Amino acid sequence: MLKNKQLLPLAYRFNQRPSHRLLGLKESALTRYNTSSGVTRESRINPALCNFEPSNAICDCSLKAIDYEVNSECKTMQTLGDHKLPHFFNYPPYFTLQPVRETREKQIQLWKELILDYCRTQKIFIIGLEEDFPLFSNPAIERSLNHEAREAFLSAIVLDGRAEWMDKSHRQCLILWHRIKDWADLIIRFVKENGLEDSVMTIEEIRSGIESRGTDIHGMDRTVLVRALKLLENKGKLAIFKGTSTDDEGVKFSV
Repeated sequence: MLKNKQLLPLAYRFNQRPSHRLLGLKESALTRYNTSSGVTRESRINPALCNFEPSNAICDCSLKAIDYEVNSECKTMQTLGDHKLPHFFNYPPYFTLQPVRETREKQIQLWKELILDYCRTQKIFIIGLEEDFPLFSNPAIERSLNHEAREAFLSAIVLDGRAEWMDKSHRQCLILWHRIKDWADLIIRFVKENGLEDSVMTIEEIRSGIESRGTDIHGMDRTVLVRALKLLENKGKLAIFKGTSTDDEGVKFSV
């Protein structure tokens, strides 16, 4: 017995017969759904999702219907904290690293954008591959990225210059949602906007002081901040001086 507004896909399991594969479709295809009221509805399939391998390409997982009825019992994750999640995060095939090169490239691009955007909004700088990073799993659809997929997505970000491996074993990754040179530019902007051109500040004041509240600089990783400051020092924009302790390390701006 079907419950109200529940949708059932009509016999589309691509791993049953090779003839059921939708690999390589160039245009949107149609799939039909039966509703509890007996009405047959047609929805277009996103062709970008039709290149997944048959073992992971089950209709109700990988065919993204644009037109569908809302199932009150459908479990999806729309947000993670205050961060809005993209649609693909609720499709199981995206949690399996795809073997087809073209498909994998699209998959990796989506994950790169999600990881960088999430880290930026949540001010996350370090991701551990063996740790419970929130994006690595979706309990609503009971899917998790394996170690190979995690490393592949982060390695792609590293190749873009937006991250760095912190160890040879690739267990931790430093996320640079702003590149070091971009962090340096933000610091100079921060200094000018707050009239600090000839001021002296400790490194802790820069990253956690009142002046930096509401900016990307506030709460930034200390290692990233020091690297950006050293870049500016090399350009003659400031001088870094040592204190009696790490907390006393300071900066004399000369912008």
